[in-house]
Amino acid sequence: MGLAVTIYLTGAAQGQLDQADNANTQLVATQRTFSTASSVLSDMDGIDSQLNRLFVDDVAVGPFVATLRATAPEGATFSSVNLTILGADESGAASSTVGGSAASLDDSGLAIIGSLDFTGNAPNEKTIAALIDSVTDVPGLTVPYIVSIRGNSTTGGYDFTAQATVTEALRSERFAIEDEAAQ
Repeated sequence: MGLAVTIYLTGAAQGQLDQADNANTQLVATQRTFSTASSVLSDMDGIDSQLNRLFVDDVAVGPFVATLRATAPEGATFSSVNLTILGADESGAASSTVGGSAASLDDSGLAIIGSLDFTGNAPNEKTIAALIDSVTDVPGLTVPYIVSIRGNSTTGGYDFTAQATVTEALRSERFAIEDEAAQ
């Protein structure tokens, strides 16, 4: 009788084992159908990270130029604006020209990421000085200075060339990836 019970229990256990094995096989098959989606999601995380590194120094140029123009005193105009931003791979590189030749005078405490060269025209030297002062009202610009001023007989005013140091405050961070831990 003990042998019959053992054989019966062994058969029952084998049946349960077969059922569990079949369930496991079905679950693995179901999981494989979602492996492509899982792979795509994993790839998207990598792409987000790469884009974040690529656009770390992104600047919203349109709003920047609009703000720069809005700070100019009446009568002062910009002829050209040249914004130079270092690439993310260069930001750690030491260079005496990063931020223009006055970058060493920057005491903002922010990282210097580039320089701004601009030219323009104003009716008098006082207006040019007011323009240079107003440049510091633009977030991300510091240490503006005049490179040259010369009279313009055609306009009756003065043409000027100036530079400013660009700090990390000018970065738009519009492509920054939110920290998942903060959510």
